[in-house]
Amino acid sequence: MTRPVVFLTTLLGALLSVAPPTTSQVSDPIPTPIPKRGLRVEIRDVARLPDTRKLRAAAEDTAPNAWARVANILDGSVKDEFTYPVAMYDHGEGVATTGGFVYGGRVPALRGKFVFGDINRGRVFAADVAALKAADDGVPRTVAPIEEIELLVRQPEGTTVGMTFKELVEKTMGGRLGRADLHIHRAANGELFLSSRQDGWIRTLAAADPPARPSAQR
Repeated sequence: MTRPVVFLTTLLGALLSVAPPTTSQVSDPIPTPIPKRGLRVEIRDVARLPDTRKLRAAAEDTAPNAWARVANILDGSVKDEFTYPVAMYDHGEGVATTGGFVYGGRVPALRGKFVFGDINRGRVFAADVAALKAADDGVPRTVAPIEEIELLVRQPEGTTVGMTFKELVEKTMGGRLGRADLHIHRAANGELFLSSRQDGWIRTLAAADPPARPSAQR
């Protein structure tokens, strides 16, 4: 039986190899389905760029710095000449991760969490910063759990409906898209912005209204 391992040559790429297991190696973690645990936030439109090409250029210009910030949290410790992740998910859940940030804004449910997502499918995820730090022990099997953030979109009549970021972008564009092109940005006050070069909209996160309680039976 062989075990795939990754040697990070740069922050933007990796050299893949297959190494036979030894008695000193610990088995790799098996990614588990990402649950929804009631972490719900409202997503709101902030502004729309007049030219989506500017949004693409801005994202490409800041990409190296964004990768460096992510690596400081997600890469984990170096052990046996390999760097092991502290959080992971497989391709059944997504295609490629975005950059992410530790949330420092006004939504209580997101404080103390590292927020990131999947560029292609537009799913938004979170992991407890404390769990990420605890998983940074050099043991391959130790990883922090990931949960999906449920996005709520407010309707004209005032109600909210659940919608993925990709579905929201598709609604704006009026048709199906091959990818969401989700990018996450952080403001100086700790709030996060979500954008897509597909529709050019910049959106932010806000605390969701508490679920309505059922009326008492008379």
